[in-house]
Amino acid sequence: YVGVSAMPSSQVIYGIVVMFTLNRAVTVEVAPGLFAIGVLSGIALMYSAIYQGQCCASAIHASKAKPEIFGLSVAPAAIVEGFAVFAFIFALVLSGNLPQG
Repeated sequence: YVGVSAMPSSQVIYGIVVMFTLNRAVTVEVAPGLFAIGVLSGIALMYSAIYQGQCCASAIHASKAKPEIFGLSVAPAAIVEGFAVFAFIFALVLSGNLPQG
């Protein structure tokens, strides 16, 4: 249960990697892109972590009463993790396409 409860923390790691990817000289040309990628990927990762936390809490609650469904109950949290990975990769691809300042 401790491992499942820590699953949403992966979005923090994704956010840190995006932050380091966006760490560059800010010019007038790249400032809107840096801002948009940073804020929007941060919001996407935040919502993903919130919903993944709800999925993990539900999985823990359901498997307390019926331990044999633990694997099935974690599947929704894994699906939400996939959406976080999509947002992460999308942010990395977009940040790679910004001109260097």
